Amino acid sequence: MRRQNAYFRSFASHTEGTVAIVYSLCMIVLVCAAGLAVDTVRAHQADNSSTQALDTTSLATARALSAESLDDAQLTDRAKAYFTENFTKRSSYFANVKKFDLTLDHDKNKATVTAELHLPSLIARLMRQDDFVMVRTSTAQYDLTNLELSMTLDSSGSMFGKKLADLKDAAKELTDMILKDNEEGAHNRIGLAPYSTSVNAGAFAEKATGKADKSTCVSERPGKGKATDKEPKGNPLGRKASSCPSGTVVPLSDDKDTVDNYIDSMVADGSTAGHLGIAWSWYILSPNWSSFWPSSSEPKPYDDKETVKAAVILTDGKFNMAYEDDEDSVKQAKDLCDGMKADGIRVFTIGFQAPVEAVEILKYCASNDISYFDAQDGDSLKAAFRAIGSTLTDLRITQ
Repeated sequence: MRRQNAYFRSFASHTEGTVAIVYSLCMIVLVCAAGLAVDTVRAHQADNSSTQALDTTSLATARALSAESLDDAQLTDRAKAYFTENFTKRSSYFANVKKFDLTLDHDKNKATVTAELHLPSLIARLMRQDDFVMVRTSTAQYDLTNLELSMTLDSSGSMFGKKLADLKDAAKELTDMILKDNEEGAHNRIGLAPYSTSVNAGAFAEKATGKADKSTCVSERPGKGKATDKEPKGNPLGRKASSCPSGTVVPLSDDKDTVDNYIDSMVADGSTAGHLGIAWSWYILSPNWSSFWPSSSEPKPYDDKETVKAAVILTDGKFNMAYEDDEDSVKQAKDLCDGMKADGIRVFTIGFQAPVEAVEILKYCASNDISYFDAQDGDSLKAAFRAIGSTLTDLRITQ
């Protein structure tokens, strides 16, 4: 017995290999934790993809419910196929659609889609969790509101030639996308604010500045009011610009030919006073300027629930021209964009072969990351305008 006791005491006193054992146990825990993290990330990404696909599906189904003569079974089949296609494109991470339901309200053109997804686990199955189950729902109602859109278009000298021609084609394509909805009962309107060294206010110059002059070129208003949308009466704009673009400001209009003709009238020349174009784009949409514009062009109030206000800002170069208070064009542009976004205007921006300095201000002005577009040629410019048109259509649908 003494020998046996001595043997066990000797065995218990040996510590060789202890670290290896502890390390192995820790590695098992770490591997499991890493695997669970991978599963969790996959589930999160699949969840995001399914949510986006469901939103797209509910919008498309609500449109179809309003515009097409399909029965409920046909709409359900189409919705399920549409969701599956979009979900797969957005990376499904091998999730399976176990259940798909569509609820329709024909009176309100409302569609509610619900999907139950099962994502096979990789590591969690070791802990008896074979699937991550996600149930998501999206509802959309096809109830068109009206759109007021202003376009700030660069017609400076660097836009000469093919670049300006590409811009005209792309802008007119957007005009067609927006104004064709008027055939279905909408009241969409578009205004233009071309700019170069300054803005050409045309017939509105004297009213905006409070001064008669042979030139219709206008610069920013002096003082604290220059970064606001105050009405020009009592807050006149400046007359310091020495030249202005050929294309003039166009107030909100629902006449496609009128808007297109003004787009075609733009000629590339001069410097880049981008903040002036942004300012006039805001004035075109601002209800504070309602009495300034013709009655048919009066902007709706900011809180009008039946109206969406949006602006497109395009440039191919650095903002390099300003007139008042020693503030450069970039600083004023940022202040103006802050004001527009604070008033609920959705701002889209496009850099057309733009340098880094221009991209920085365009990204700042955009309402969010996906509202900035980088265009390097005519085709990508048209694609950017089409994407904006599609987004504006979605913005006009009550969800």
